[in-house]
Amino acid sequence: MSSDGRDQTIARGLREGARSFLRKTFGFQEIQQIWQHSVVRRRADNLLLNLPSEEVESNEYLGESDTEVNSGLYDNDGNRIWTTELYPEFLSGIKVVSLFANPEPGNIYDYMRNRGITIISRENVASHT
Repeated sequence: MSSDGRDQTIARGLREGARSFLRKTFGFQEIQQIWQHSVVRRRADNLLLNLPSEEVESNEYLGESDTEVNSGLYDNDGNRIWTTELYPEFLSGIKVVSLFANPEPGNIYDYMRNRGITIISRENVASHT
């Protein structure tokens, strides 16, 4: 939160790990965004907590593996299954990224990774946009 709303200040805050930026003297719409953000975040956390740790770790460091393809995260053709918990995060990524940058797959992927979603690859995001 800051009274300085310059683009440089906002970009610096986001670069240093802020999940969002509020300019002081905010109103109802900003509070509504915070609430929506927390609900989406909770759903993403629940999604990650329900995954076995070896799937999260193998995707985070090695990319897609045979374990993940057979785990129900991918269909028979190897395409990502976008769950009801994951898809809203994807849409949120598009919405938030488009406020500050061009909503390209790489930017959306970076946003989702920063939110703690490690079960997707950049290719999954690119093929879904």
